[in-house]
Amino acid sequence: MPGQGNNVYIFPAIGLAVYATLAQNASPMKCLIAAAHAVAEQVTEAELNIGLIYPPQSTIMKTELHAAQRVAK
Repeated sequence: MPGQGNNVYIFPAIGLAVYATLAQNASPMKCLIAAAHAVAEQVTEAELNIGLIYPPQSTIMKTELHAAQRVAK
């Protein structure tokens, strides 16, 4: 899944944030960075230790909402 992180976690979160806030002048780079940081925050130390670089897909809704909230700010 490493090659698909943007499609699975980043772009949906940005889309949700822009839609929910009706943003008109969102900086694409700032949105990408905010979403990336938010997704990275959701990876636990234990998950990193076993080689995961993305949160498990079983927590995708929680991850998406967290990332969308960060982008919306």
